[in-house]
Amino acid sequence: MGWSPVPRGTCRRADTSHGVFTIGATARAAVKAAVLCENAARTVHLARQGGEPVRIPAEQVRRLHDRYQNVYGQGGAKVRG
Repeated sequence: MGWSPVPRGTCRRADTSHGVFTIGATARAAVKAAVLCENAARTVHLARQGGEPVRIPAEQVRRLHDRYQNVYGQGGAKVRG
């Protein structure tokens, strides 16, 4: 398996015989990415218990992410991570 660049604070599956690994600018950031990855995996697993989840269109994901980052409960301030 070849390596590809990944954004900091992300999780990726290493290969078929291992689970995921996370990277971050600091150890704290890498652990945070691991927790987020585990939470996402749990959410997908639970969603699949009711059948195959319906994918959200990429544009809607982008809009929702933008709203979360800039409007929802943030008061315009950046969240420290």
